Amino acid sequence: MAAARSETWRRVVLDAEQALAVSPVGNLAAAATDEHTAAGLLNEHLALGTPVLVPVGFRWWLDYRSSSPSARAAFALAQLVVLDTGFTRIKQCERCRRPFIDRTAARTAKRCADHNRKPAVPRRWL
Repeated sequence: MAAARSETWRRVVLDAEQALAVSPVGNLAAAATDEHTAAGLLNEHLALGTPVLVPVGFRWWLDYRSSSPSARAAFALAQLVVLDTGFTRIKQCERCRRPFIDRTAARTAKRCADHNRKPAVPRRWL
């Protein structure tokens, strides 16, 4: 059961990361001043499509049918919000303001993957 949950989690996070890459909805959700504002923005886009249950092996997956890329992106982000602890993983990079999904266990990341790397420190050999 734990393996199924971790696979579902991985799929939801990957869908949300792809959504941030292709749609401005992620920018809006990450920049929202509070969770209610972000939820309202996602709800506006979610209204453009229809959720559908789809069998996947012996389990069911909630899919979303819409021709709007922003609606599909909103659905991917909404799944992340529902399966995790709210909007705490959808953040904006403090350097470039690009939205990203915080994958750290404690949700402490402040920068996107492009800006998260620390500069190399030259080693002094004895």
